[in-house]
Amino acid sequence: MSLYLLETQCDGLLAQVFINGVEIYREADLVEPTFRQSKVNHWIIPGDNSIQVRLVGVPVESLIREHPRSPDFRLELKWMRETETEEPDTTTLASFRWDAEIRPLPPGVPTPVFTQTLPLPEAFGTWSWQKAALLDDDALRTSAGEIRSLVEEFHTALVRRNAASLLALQRVKHEELARALGFSLHSLESSIHEGYEELFADPHWLPMPFDRDALVLELQPNGRLVSVRGPGGLPPVIGRTQQEGLAFPIMAARIGNAWTVVR
Repeated sequence: MSLYLLETQCDGLLAQVFINGVEIYREADLVEPTFRQSKVNHWIIPGDNSIQVRLVGVPVESLIREHPRSPDFRLELKWMRETETEEPDTTTLASFRWDAEIRPLPPGVPTPVFTQTLPLPEAFGTWSWQKAALLDDDALRTSAGEIRSLVEEFHTALVRRNAASLLALQRVKHEELARALGFSLHSLESSIHEGYEELFADPHWLPMPFDRDALVLELQPNGRLVSVRGPGGLPPVIGRTQQEGLAFPIMAARIGNAWTVVR
């Protein structure tokens, strides 16, 4: 089994990372430096794959810092393969560190600072979103009501504590995640279902307020996926107990005649 890992470090900048024309990472924490490691198998396609980084400069007076630090951003894409030993075989496929002197950033403007296209050594088949309808801004406006209704179904399932409905709404997403990560669909969904039921059994379970008209729909650069966010850039559907939360980041695509959650 192979695993593609995207590692990012960000400090004092607003950052976006795109793989194959889809935003898979967004950082907006201006208080503390962040490090993230994300599995990205489900974004890798056969053949050439593109990576792009966009950064937004932030005025120094906007940064809340106990100790002065220079803004920083770093990225690595790694390929890990299982071996007969305990240590996986790891190859760094792409690496980038932003240099303020070479690429100064105008405040408030998303600026591409790194773009690379590379053939990756292994992929996991074709994804549903690669064959989805190609959209423009007019098509997105026309479809906005359908997309909002799809997201509202998630909120309704949380209100009703309906784990089966949540799984059904994410079936395409789960099928492709299972394929990308080497799991069976049954084992993946059984684990997810168990987690849902544990949360729903908590007497303090509470879905957060939902306003379909406040949802922000954003057409991705590849023109085939729409990301959905709630107010403040939060996931559009959230529920929680006193100790735990459950959030649903949503990427949707028009597959055939219907809008479907694919990521």
